[in-house]
Amino acid sequence: MLFINHETMIEVTSKTRILIEEIEQETKTEGGILIPEAIIKTKSDEENIKLGIIYAMNAKEISEYVLGQKVLFFGYGPRRAKIEGKLLWVAKLEDIIGIIK
Repeated sequence: MLFINHETMIEVTSKTRILIEEIEQETKTEGGILIPEAIIKTKSDEENIKLGIIYAMNAKEISEYVLGQKVLFFGYGPRRAKIEGKLLWVAKLEDIIGIIK
């Protein structure tokens, strides 16, 4: 199965995994200085929650999500992979904890 996403075609055959492109969040200090999320340290892996966009998935097998949908996911479970020049998270469905509407 081929799924088109913006500028590329990726074949996703897994019934339980999706590709997520992370959205970098910026945080402002009290003085207005922007701090990228990569610099912000969390207290433990349990608090490592990320925001991302579903990049590719097997739409015939996974009906609860849509390509391009914003989701919250645990950053310590999925693996990172460089696919077609982009760093993506290869996540299990249970790694997703919420949908941003």
